[in-house]
Amino acid sequence: MQSVNRRLALLGASLSTLLLSHRRVRGRTRRGARWPAQAGDSDPSSVTVVIDAAVRHQTLDGFGQADPSVVAWPIPETLSDQLRAVAVDKAYHQVGINLGIIGSLLESPGDYSQRQNDNSDPFVINWAGFNSDSLKLAKKYVIDLAKPYGFTNYYLGGGTPNIRWASPWLAEIRRRDYGTYLDETAEQVLANVIFWKRTYGEELSYYQLGNEQFSGNKCMIDPGRVEQVLYGDYGGIDPVRQMVDITKRAGARLRQAGFIKTRFIVGMEETEEVSLRLAAAILSDPAARRYVAAMGYHSYPYAEGYSSTSFILRTSGAGSPDRARVAVRYRLRDLGKQYNVKVWMTENSNGGAPLSYDTFRARAIQIHDEFLYADASAYFGENAIWDLTSQRSHFRNSSLYENEGSIVLVNEDTGAVDITGIGYAIGHYARWVKPGAVRVEASSSNPLVQVSAFRDEEREMVGLVLINNAASTSAVEISLAGMRVTGNLTGEQSAPSSYWKPLAAFAPSSATTFTITLPPTSVTSVGGRLQSAA
Repeated sequence: MQSVNRRLALLGASLSTLLLSHRRVRGRTRRGARWPAQAGDSDPSSVTVVIDAAVRHQTLDGFGQADPSVVAWPIPETLSDQLRAVAVDKAYHQVGINLGIIGSLLESPGDYSQRQNDNSDPFVINWAGFNSDSLKLAKKYVIDLAKPYGFTNYYLGGGTPNIRWASPWLAEIRRRDYGTYLDETAEQVLANVIFWKRTYGEELSYYQLGNEQFSGNKCMIDPGRVEQVLYGDYGGIDPVRQMVDITKRAGARLRQAGFIKTRFIVGMEETEEVSLRLAAAILSDPAARRYVAAMGYHSYPYAEGYSSTSFILRTSGAGSPDRARVAVRYRLRDLGKQYNVKVWMTENSNGGAPLSYDTFRARAIQIHDEFLYADASAYFGENAIWDLTSQRSHFRNSSLYENEGSIVLVNEDTGAVDITGIGYAIGHYARWVKPGAVRVEASSSNPLVQVSAFRDEEREMVGLVLINNAASTSAVEISLAGMRVTGNLTGEQSAPSSYWKPLAAFAPSSATTFTITLPPTSVTSVGGRLQSAA
């Protein structure tokens, strides 16, 4: 909810400053592991995990940033090159952020106070009417520094259309001429893609089309009246219909201009249900879905569902996943399968204290659940990097350590650069499972021990992440079916006393079995080399 749009609400600030800126289930899993634990179950300290490589699920795209903050403003810069280098290393190298948004090209010739259309003709781009500072900064301060660490799947968009804040002039056009309104929003998309291609020689794979358009931030409402913020005024036209039409109109403009590779990410509403509603409408339209590569969803509102650390720990973390949250993820999964599009969990934040161990474990559990129930192939934090200067500029306070969701926090006053709980949680997966790996079936005899398993055929590796939610040590025996390992296994473990503690290399019991001890409330990653088919 705090994504691209949040910075645009600060009227009068510079464009650059503004761009700094949610029961239990009884029965059995698909492979027979019980959730929750029942009376008479076997000793919880002895757990059996079975990995079946013959049952394949989604292919991993990786881990992303939902916000394009470039950590560069205000000018003169307050973030030193040294602090920025440390933060970039931690976010993109150590944690492993590899994809995400880098920002939009706004139709404003100067700063935010000059918001206006580039010209009155949506088919003639007046480049003097656009400000490209944010994208140039993203290239210099994010991509050029992070790309060597694997940040290669970056993309544009996120603010099209943003009538409420970025492009209020679109409201009058929409009221007067709906067709011209669609053409103007399509021009915004096209100008963004053309600029990047002409300036940096890249046609990117994805473009994020919108962000909480009619929920949460409500970016498509007419600006100006308080009651419109409360109830929404979308120019008399259903906002879902608008997004379907924009998808078709903007997609066609890109193809007509010769952009064949770029396709849209759609959805990205405040909750899973509203995201599903929008994505289903777009994908059910044959003319629109041809331009769609992925659908995203958010897990808000704040303090509810998977936006809440306490919710995660008392439901899935206690062996009792919430029935409604699981069900909507199954629906997202099924919609993705129906239309052969990727499913991405594209934003979450404000779950708890950013540096707490509880937040870390809750986010590790959430990643497991997004992979398992939604077949999500990507998981996003908020900002890859957020700093104290940005906090003061955007929120008008110094509460850097109160807003959870960003991967790395930088405190210019003290020089501290901290990986947050969500960052450590992402790292437990991203450091051991790379894009292109396939999630395979994994079952556990104890619902308090959760496991995610991936097979990477290109690298000939297997990677596991095991979460022990029990308050006691668990001895886990792991059996592999459909694949065999060779050589020693390695790993790292996080417990309340430390994060990412390396495990001494150890030999498996056989090519298909090994055992490992999991401390109480711990997260453990294990990797090994697959035995080749030959």
